[in-house]
Amino acid sequence: LNSRLHNNQINFYKDRIMILYINKAQWVDNEHSGINARVLTDTYNMLCDYHFIPEDPEFQEIVNAGFNIEEPEQPTVEEIVQEIKDRIQLLLDDTARQKNYDNGVSLASYANSTIDSFKQEAISFIKWRDTVWETCYHYLDLFNKGEYEFTTVSDFLSLLPTFNWENSSEVS
Repeated sequence: LNSRLHNNQINFYKDRIMILYINKAQWVDNEHSGINARVLTDTYNMLCDYHFIPEDPEFQEIVNAGFNIEEPEQPTVEEIVQEIKDRIQLLLDDTARQKNYDNGVSLASYANSTIDSFKQEAISFIKWRDTVWETCYHYLDLFNKGEYEFTTVSDFLSLLPTFNWENSSEVS
């Protein structure tokens, strides 16, 4: 790469577009696995958003040039709780889809089915779903009281009971 950085001015091509100036750059996450940048291009002569990953030659060029890359904004507690709830709902729906139901709500609606296999799947799923949400709210309550801390949403989700269709009458 033939580029230079001086007062946020940089010249290099990305996706066949000449990037002239970096207005703002921010790490994607705390692991620095990517950079989101607002850049000025010669093609559009306007600010555009670009994402750079470590495999991009420009990524190292930006890092090595000493450009100020801001740390990512930390999510609020409300945003973290919402992400947990969204990920749990996705987990529930994905589990239902493993048996070709549209989603968890659809599967749960078979609890009174006249077909025994559908009814059993629904009842097992509902027991697991309820345990998942009960566990979620238990740990969120402890978190809000300052009695429990977690580092990542994935850490929190690992506390939830798992579901196995083979042993669907058992929740672990």
